[in-house]
Amino acid sequence: MVLVLLILAGLMITPTLGHAANTMISIRTIERNVNGLYAAEAGVKYALCNLESGYHQLTEKVNQMEVTVQVVEEEDPFVLYFDELIQGVQHSNYLIVDTEIIWVEGATYNYTISVGWQAEPGYEVIHLKEVGGKLPQGYTYIEKSAEVDGNLAYRDPDELFKDAGGAYMLDWKLQTLPSVSKANPVQTQSFYIIGEGDLEDYYAWVLANRSDIGEVSQITGILYTITATAICPETGETTGIIVCTILKQEDTTDIISWQVTK
Repeated sequence: MVLVLLILAGLMITPTLGHAANTMISIRTIERNVNGLYAAEAGVKYALCNLESGYHQLTEKVNQMEVTVQVVEEEDPFVLYFDELIQGVQHSNYLIVDTEIIWVEGATYNYTISVGWQAEPGYEVIHLKEVGGKLPQGYTYIEKSAEVDGNLAYRDPDELFKDAGGAYMLDWKLQTLPSVSKANPVQTQSFYIIGEGDLEDYYAWVLANRSDIGEVSQITGILYTITATAICPETGETTGIIVCTILKQEDTTDIISWQVTK
């Protein structure tokens, strides 16, 4: 029996050791790839902090990984319209859009979209054919609350629906084509909303009746694509790649997408 047990133990040692060795190799590979992803993330964050200076490359290793960073800047500004990024056109800066939310009472707030004129000579009058906005998460539009004197549209929105995240989007088609001009530089669309939650992640937009102005959004900026690649110097293997798309505004930076490709 002892001899039999010794023979069986001998037969089991080799596959057991082989399995243990493969497990150790797998663990080291996973650890190296995790370190690579963290290193690539550090490269993206370093580039984000140095966008304006133009200095994007890390000079030191991160997690024993060498990190290279590529930053591509789009020439023309982009605008966020109906939660879709659209490349702005030649004179999209001739209009400016802003929002203001003021507490009224209870859980009711007044939401005002302002459209301002800031064009050059030759564009004395700019006609508008659409205005809309996104509500904060957890808030809804109060029916007939847009029937306010002086509004661009004196009625409920033509479109009212929830986006993928559950926030309401609303939009008015301006059939009479109201306008802003140097003499009348601001037009507004005011209405009431009700709900609970933080007043954040909302914005407004407008569509001009001129194709060379087009869609104008409260969220407008320069689009950057940052690609950070982590490489293990010992093996030359790429251990992590992260591609990040951001919209850089004057005072804020919004991350539009974050993709891990390896």
